[in-house]
Amino acid sequence: MASKPLQDEPEAENAVLRPRYYQLEMLEESKKLIFVLVPTVALAAQWYNVVSAQLPAISVRFLSGADGVDRWGDKWIWDEFLQGVRVVVCTYQVLRDFPLD
Repeated sequence: MASKPLQDEPEAENAVLRPRYYQLEMLEESKKLIFVLVPTVALAAQWYNVVSAQLPAISVRFLSGADGVDRWGDKWIWDEFLQGVRVVVCTYQVLRDFPLD
């Protein structure tokens, strides 16, 4: 008997991730911007939906090439966009376009 894919099961759609206490404490103490890097835009969108739903008190942003990040050459543009953001979910290419200085 073949089983259904996980995404078709109602329990998977309503599953709640329960972070451990130390994970929440580390997130709260962290003053750094966290990047969740994935290989595709579709996967980034899925991760964004999960992370933002599971951590509603944390500011999470989704970035992709459609946002024109390859033209965000000035650091102030990034600084303004990321003001108050704790987690960025994006593809590897977006991080390559991020100005490091």
